[in-house]
Parts: sequence; C-alpha cells; structure tokens
Amino acid sequence: MRLISSTNRSPEESVAAGQLRSDLYYRLQANVLSLPPVRERASDLPLLTQHFIRLFNTRLERFPQVTRIEKEATEAPRRYRWPDNVRELSNAIETAMTSGSGAQIRLEDLPAGIRNPGQPSHSVSAPVAPPAIIANGQSRAWMAVP
Repeated sequence: MRLISSTNRSPEESVAAGQLRSDLYYRLQANVLSLPPVRERASDLPLLTQHFIRLFNTRLERFPQVTRIEKEATEAPRRYRWPDNVRELSNAIETAMTSGSGAQIRLEDLPAGIRNPGQPSHSVSAPVAPPAIIANGQSRAWMAVP
C-alpha cells in the first residue's frame, strides 16, 4: 500500500491540539518530501505551466491544441503570489485554455487576478487534494509503503 498526503496545516500543531492522532503522524513521517510553495519557485513556473498545458490539451480534448504562450502571459504569473499554490496555477491554465480559442495562451486569457495582482482571481477551485501536510509554508508529502 502507498499513501501520499498533504495538508495546509502544521502536523505538529495538529497533534498537539488533538486534531491528528500521533500514531498516524509518526507513521506518515516515514518518507517526507518537502516542497517550497510556488511563489518561492518562480523558476519552476515554465515547467509546471507546460505540464498543465499538456494535461488540459488531453483532458479538454482541445482543438486547436495550445502549443505556446505569449511573452506577456509568461511574465504575469511571475509577479503573482500564488496563495493557493499549484492548484491555483492549474486552475489558471485551465481557465486560459477554456476561455482562449487559439493555439496560444494570451495574457487576456489568464484570470484577472493573475493579469493584475491585487484584483481577485475568478478561477474556480479544483477538487481538494487528499489530506496534505504543510508546515511553516513548506509543503510536505508523506508516502507509507508496507
């Protein structure tokens, strides 16, 4: 059995508050993978964006398929803070691909909050991932293998 989980709460604080069983916490500690939030990994944005473009080209059966992003559309995400992390980036790319019509993502295809930081982004949240563990702004995923 493999279990991968993540959260937006401190697991240590959750154990102390009685919200997470300590035996489960220690079992999940077997293999911890720590990832900083997207806002601290701006250099990963092009790779993550390309991943989501490939994913949504297939999932949305997009025609024409998106094959490129205009320069202004690649610069805007670098200025954005990504409070909802990778899930929000995924939603932004999906929004751009459903609102745009060509083979290129344009700046105006991105949600308003990403085009103009400070304005709310109107992208719809994706389904919540399995329970996740994040402490001190760091994402951590646990994998339990028998």
